[in-house]
Amino acid sequence: MLRALLISVRFHEGRYYGAGDWPPAPARLFQAFVAGAARGGMLAGEDVAALRWLEELRPPVIAAPAVRTGSGFRNYVPNNDLDAVGGDLRRIGEIRTPKSIGPRLFDAAQPFLRGVCGAARRGPRSGLSPERERHGHGNGLSAARLVEEP
Repeated sequence: MLRALLISVRFHEGRYYGAGDWPPAPARLFQAFVAGAARGGMLAGEDVAALRWLEELRPPVIAAPAVRTGSGFRNYVPNNDLDAVGGDLRRIGEIRTPKSIGPRLFDAAQPFLRGVCGAARRGPRSGLSPERERHGHGNGLSAARLVEEP
């Protein structure tokens, strides 16, 4: 019997602004699970166990929708260097730096699928367990479930 953990991720707006490789690295999804499970700066013991279990699985097979580059724009944001202006918030305009932003566009109806074959029969019981949807920050939604084929 083939067992697999299938994680489906949807971006409702059909656009992704992240930098780097396409599709987004599995570590970004893991970070979203951590952010979604955290309460304040703390993680419940059952969530820590679930995250550790997830870390120990084999690297996933990833299927992502076809993507095209959208029109970009430049945004000016404060550089994370307030010390350069003596900590004076009134001088924050002096440390602004340009940030080029170009969305990747895709069909929002097509989810990103991340599958791990040979996953354990059951993961730890927590908010990360199969059949429970998780809403993360931003415009994404993920759901996980164990799939079995005879």
